[in-house]
Amino acid sequence: MNTSQIQIGDTYNDMPAFLKADINSEFLQQRNSFVDEIKNKGPIRLRFSDTFLKAYIFTAEIESNDIVLKYADKKSGLDFKIKLSINEDGSGGTVSLVTSEPTIQAGILSTRLWYLFISNKCPVILLKDGKAYNLTVNSYSEEQRKKLFYRAKVFRKLQFIEECLKDKLKDKLVLPRTISSNDIALIDTIFRGITRGKVDTLGTSFSTKKYPPFDIDPHKFISVPPRAYAISLNTMSLFDCDLSVGKIDVIFPYATASLQEEKDGAIELTFRPLNEQIKFHFSEYSNNLAEYYDKLESFKKKLAIEEPQELVELTTEPLLGDVSSVEASEIAVGWLLAQIRNVPCPAIKVERSEINKLGKCWKIDILLENNNLGESIITSRAFRLSLYVERLTGKIINPIAVTDIEKAIINLYLIEDKREQQPPKPSNGKMLVEALAKAGLIGMWKNRTDITNSLEFARKLRTEAEVRGKN
Repeated sequence: MNTSQIQIGDTYNDMPAFLKADINSEFLQQRNSFVDEIKNKGPIRLRFSDTFLKAYIFTAEIESNDIVLKYADKKSGLDFKIKLSINEDGSGGTVSLVTSEPTIQAGILSTRLWYLFISNKCPVILLKDGKAYNLTVNSYSEEQRKKLFYRAKVFRKLQFIEECLKDKLKDKLVLPRTISSNDIALIDTIFRGITRGKVDTLGTSFSTKKYPPFDIDPHKFISVPPRAYAISLNTMSLFDCDLSVGKIDVIFPYATASLQEEKDGAIELTFRPLNEQIKFHFSEYSNNLAEYYDKLESFKKKLAIEEPQELVELTTEPLLGDVSSVEASEIAVGWLLAQIRNVPCPAIKVERSEINKLGKCWKIDILLENNNLGESIITSRAFRLSLYVERLTGKIINPIAVTDIEKAIINLYLIEDKREQQPPKPSNGKMLVEALAKAGLIGMWKNRTDITNSLEFARKLRTEAEVRGKN
């Protein structure tokens, strides 16, 4: 499992290195003038020229010879600072971002600001009197950019999860000082569970607590040799907060299990998949994929008003490295189920998944089949299509028009049986007479003047037929 650890930090000294960069020389030349503005007028209000950041009004203050731009929103509890540290000789300086409260919203704002610094848009600090100060950074490495984008993915997925579960959460999620690799994997699993219903993932261990009364004796549940295990959960714990995500069936195809008894009577079950495979089925969401697909699209449209599209699209990019074959199949089937909401739902089967010639996409071959056509149909009707999933981002690329898919599915259910309905074979004399009469065979020779004895005539025809058969 390829995950990273994120340091949140709540003081300047604890901020990770990738949130610092060198200030350009132009701002250093303007620095004294900017400092004089602040000293002469006291804390001054300012904003950035960027379209997406104009709504955020900062206050500039001097702290220990450093310029600090502060943003605070009492309603959301967002408290945010940008620190501009200048060397004593004025030869250089650094810019760093910090939040006093580790909230999801603060994380999103930090990635928006830092994206502005690295996207070569030359962020400009605007004062009320019209004066402007260019604040760009130098020498931002590709590795730092990757770390920023990874951080951006985490915060946007967390915000979507929080919005989907807001009616079940007592308070907003409070981020820990460090978001661990296990936290990252869990965030990705919950996000995928909400948006796709079924999740196949990799992991070396999985732990959960169970409280009495127990459905079965936990000690009998554990076996020494590895085997398949299945458990059901109603919550998942993230950052010491129990998230009510509805019923989740968790399957370990081949694992060992152990338990530890707690003082409060609870037990902690730990599963260690020997093949690293863990399967999750989020029942509540798998039955309402269209609804949560719409929620995701609505969430992204809202973000698009507040930030560049490149950041918006990070919401659906995977956190655990390149998209696997299994995950690409999940994405394709989930997308398909979310689209075909106006027609009967056929049986969906992934027939094959393979990487395309350029190596950038998964090609997912899908079979749509109507298996409920009844006995009168000789074979079930089927329709095949291929969807392409980008390996890096998990996006569906150039999908087939939904209207074309719906037309094909409708055709599966409109096909009628054209075969002649064969009458049942007669099983007694009465049924035989009725069948012969219905076929018009009884009395068919009554107007023939050349037949004086119908019985002898029938024998003659039978003899002639037997002779022809021998010849």
